[in-house]
Amino acid sequence: MTVQLCQHQFSDHTTCEAVALRNLPYCKWHRTANDRIRRANRVTRQPRKRPISLTVSKHPNVVQHNVQQVIDGMLSGRISDRRAGVLLYAIANTVYC
Repeated sequence: MTVQLCQHQFSDHTTCEAVALRNLPYCKWHRTANDRIRRANRVTRQPRKRPISLTVSKHPNVVQHNVQQVIDGMLSGRISDRRAGVLLYAIANTVYC
């Protein structure tokens, strides 16, 4: 039985050589890294028109999600830098209050 290896190439032209996922050319880490790059390219090419939805919670995962929503909105041009600053300030105040 042969094992498929990850085909990700580093800048020095060596390959990752970790075990690849079934029927895919990349290992789990490089697959998610490539997905993140693809999503970031899609956001910069086609700005989303949907509004930003933030949730009020002190849970670290929710706070991180809110920060990511604000950053995505700012980078895609849906909100201004000033409004992003106000939103990030509000997020920080919900965490520490």
